[in-house]
Order: sequence, then C-alpha cells, then structure tokens
Amino acid sequence: MAEIITLTTPLPATATLRIANVTLDIRGSSIRVTFAEWVTGAWVIDGREIVAQWTGPTAAGLILALNKANLTTQSLSQRIFTQAIADGKLAGTQSGTVP
Repeated sequence: MAEIITLTTPLPATATLRIANVTLDIRGSSIRVTFAEWVTGAWVIDGREIVAQWTGPTAAGLILALNKANLTTQSLSQRIFTQAIADGKLAGTQSGTVP
C-alpha cells in the first residue's frame, strides 16, 4: 500500500491524502509540499489538495537534515508526514509503505 495520511478531521468527500509534489528551494530556503486526495489506490481527478510550506531558517534546517538523512530507515514520505503533523500543518495518522 502506498504511504498515505488519514486525516483526523476529513475534508468533505475524503479522509486520505498522499504526497503529490515536493519542491525544495535550497537557495531560497523554502519547502512546499502538496498533499492530494488518494482513494482506493488512485489519485482523485480534480480532487482536493492541501499545501504545506516551510520557509526561512526552519526550511533551511529541514533541508540540511534531509540532506544528511538515511532514507532506508524512514522514507522521505514518512519524514514529510511526520514533520507536517508535528508542525500542525496536517492532523492525522500516517500509514502504508513505499510502493
């Protein structure tokens, strides 16, 4: 099963999101992540999206940590979900594994 997050408070028509896009702007110290609807193993066409963004010193620190990370013990998706939940950008539970 793909890595997903099940929202604590579902959006209308969905409770499950998957990471659709990650943009790392190293020079500009910015991270932008788009989470999109994921239902029954497929993207929802014209589905809802939530965008989370980190900027400045926070983003610079996260980019540095990611650059040094061992992604064999915790995937990039898991790290993003964990950070988004910890920072209050999403409320939910991460599940699934790297496909």
